[in-house]
Amino acid sequence: MIQYNNLVKIFEDSISLDQVGTLTFPTVEDFVQLGEEQYNTYLYPYRLSLDMFDINSEYKEMLSLFDLFFTPTLTVTIGSRKLTYLELLTESLQFFFKEEVKCLMESSSLRIGKSGSIDRNNFDEVAAAILQVTNMEKIKIEPLPEFKSDRHKDIYLKIMEGRSRNSAKDELNMATVINTVIHGGKSFIPYETVKKMTLNQLLNSYKAILEIDSFFINFNQALAGADSKKIDLTHWANKIKI
Repeated sequence: MIQYNNLVKIFEDSISLDQVGTLTFPTVEDFVQLGEEQYNTYLYPYRLSLDMFDINSEYKEMLSLFDLFFTPTLTVTIGSRKLTYLELLTESLQFFFKEEVKCLMESSSLRIGKSGSIDRNNFDEVAAAILQVTNMEKIKIEPLPEFKSDRHKDIYLKIMEGRSRNSAKDELNMATVINTVIHGGKSFIPYETVKKMTLNQLLNSYKAILEIDSFFINFNQALAGADSKKIDLTHWANKIKI
């Protein structure tokens, strides 16, 4: 599997996948038009794994994840629309490759544009590339511990539900990120410029603004007499290395 370094993810806006097509990096404008929920749903097919499904172990050895997309009973809801996994995958690939995607049922494959193709042999590579350029990971499945009683299980599930809610509250809000990049630097960045940034470029700019700001706050505290041993005075240039 090809690994894409940070230079590629930040300074490029697309990568070419052999025999598939050109994978475009989502922009701020793409994200705003889709909305966070639909954008995350478009990433869902690539975050799946066979371990998430209740499949007989012997049968699982013969399957690839791509095969499951051709199971018509697997569905997902986007807003008011109910889609099969295959319909979601097709729509998602059209978003990422900016090409028409056609399902070829007779060969259990997908045609990307005029000549690209995705099947059970290269889907995992395509999924890995999309996860890399969007800085996402496979969904992690944590097995439930053994419980001594139903009460212990109920307590555990409630605790995990609370942690999940807290985690959602702590997630980075994209509107805040966009606003910080536009207004938080030393000079104003026009809205139209930010709209054309890839999400990787936006997040890189956001991180740089926060690191630079944090350095000068700490530096001024040290000048004012604060204990420099308790303040991080690592220069911002070292913090934003790519």
